[in-house]
Amino acid sequence: MCRKYTTATAFFEALWEAGISHVFVNLGSDHPGIMEAIARGKKDPTGSFPKVVTCPHEVNNRSDLGKGAL
Repeated sequence: MCRKYTTATAFFEALWEAGISHVFVNLGSDHPGIMEAIARGKKDPTGSFPKVVTCPHEVNNRSDLGKGAL
């Protein structure tokens, strides 16, 4: 199967080449291309892909306040 080179892949490669080692993201259902590039990047044996840190939106965090999370 031929591996596709997508805009999202190029985006993450450009970040890596610019010296960006970590990206902080809040992805949703409207980001399938980016999520696919991240999945492929995690399998990259060279390790030349930024580490992805998922950061949910603050509204999601506040929804726990009424559930005794604090």
